[in-house]
Amino acid sequence: MFKKFIGGIMDNFKAADFDIKGNMKVKSLQTKFKENFGLTLRIYKGKHFADADATLASLKNATATGADIVIKATMKNKDVIQLFVTSFGLTVNIADATNEHLVPKELTIGQASRGEYDKNAAWYEKTAKQDPSKPKPEKQNESAVSKPPSDKKSVPVADKPQTNGTNKTGGNMAELSVSGKMLVGTFKKKFKEEYGVGVRVYKGKQFADDTATLASVRTEAAPKGGDVKINARMLVGNLEKKFKEEIGITIQVEDKAGKLADDALSLAAVSRG
Repeated sequence: MFKKFIGGIMDNFKAADFDIKGNMKVKSLQTKFKENFGLTLRIYKGKHFADADATLASLKNATATGADIVIKATMKNKDVIQLFVTSFGLTVNIADATNEHLVPKELTIGQASRGEYDKNAAWYEKTAKQDPSKPKPEKQNESAVSKPPSDKKSVPVADKPQTNGTNKTGGNMAELSVSGKMLVGTFKKKFKEEYGVGVRVYKGKQFADDTATLASVRTEAAPKGGDVKINARMLVGNLEKKFKEEIGITIQVEDKAGKLADDALSLAAVSRG
């Protein structure tokens, strides 16, 4: 209790002049926010992550004020979130340092930074992992026609170093190399064995045939050749983008429940559930 009391006092002096201006780039803001508060700031444009190289002013909608923002450690997370809506018309969420869980909105920035909340609480397990601003559809029957998501404008910041996860046998997750010669079904099986979750593979707007090779389900304009390397540190969004841009294949990673995984989580985090 005394430690929390002292922490609250120190919040009055910590990062008191953290100014956010319209000419600041998304990636610069995210870096400074983490440096100041040890937390991850997720910034969205609509239902997609905002372009990391875009300025806040360029993302501002017509009804927003465009006013500068000052954030202090004593402010509640929900108030900071509202400031971004008012000034720039942007949706933001605040996650922990590892970007795996959203932090409670009722806490102050300082309290969230110090982890002053119960991560084992039922409400936390139920709500904190899922990003409410980016709803995911339920898993569909694989015999049905399924429409892949539209191309994402951006993905989260570069994969961050973190301790490798473990696979379902308890060992370290190895790097998975995927080539065009591999069958769709083989890729899905190896992915599930290594990371403990499913992956959906598409050809056009339908699920790809498990007996087809990955090369055969590429788009016509896709680059030819080259393997894709997958490791547990990769973010889901970055992996899906890598497949799309480098070999022309649309994939979607599932979570433990069979729903679509959060783009901002690493494969290790998704594997842990």
